[in-house]
Amino acid sequence: GNLENATVIILDRQYRVVYASPSLGLTPLQPFAGEALVAAARRGRSIFSFTVHRGDGRAVEQRMVARATPAEVAWDVYVSQPESVIRARVDRYYLLAAAWLAVGMVLSILMAGFYSRNVTDSLAAVAGFLHDFERRGLRAAEHPVLVDAPLEVVELSNDIAALTVRLEASYEQLQKEVAQRRDLQAQLEDLL
Repeated sequence: GNLENATVIILDRQYRVVYASPSLGLTPLQPFAGEALVAAARRGRSIFSFTVHRGDGRAVEQRMVARATPAEVAWDVYVSQPESVIRARVDRYYLLAAAWLAVGMVLSILMAGFYSRNVTDSLAAVAGFLHDFERRGLRAAEHPVLVDAPLEVVELSNDIAALTVRLEASYEQLQKEVAQRRDLQAQLEDLL
């Protein structure tokens, strides 16, 4: 669980054991005043680190300790866990966060690529229509059918299509007027 290799020690105000995790081998009312845990706790911090030593004085492990002093009882409760276990858990959380970050970045890139391709393809279709319109004239250019295009691109394409229809009507009207002027000019030349 969350408190892997954790130990609990409850001490009274005279630093005697009220309760200790069985792995510690301590008995109730055993004096505990000389331990490194109590010495570190006397410095007044509620979370601290201390080194557990063997009987020969060599360090065994570094432990992180949280201390609480309930107001209802005159006891200090110490919960300790090896720092290596805490670091391993933190490292796993960092790895998990980094993995989720990588997944989010990949999904963002894929979605951005899909969206930009959708916009780019739609704009390319409109540009192709305008290119055909410029090269081959009104009748040869076919208005593109845009599927899944963004609304703005569809509106642009529809505006261009309406413009070409109006331009075509104006061009036809202009051709009729030019033809009428030729007829009138021909009639005028015949009269002169």
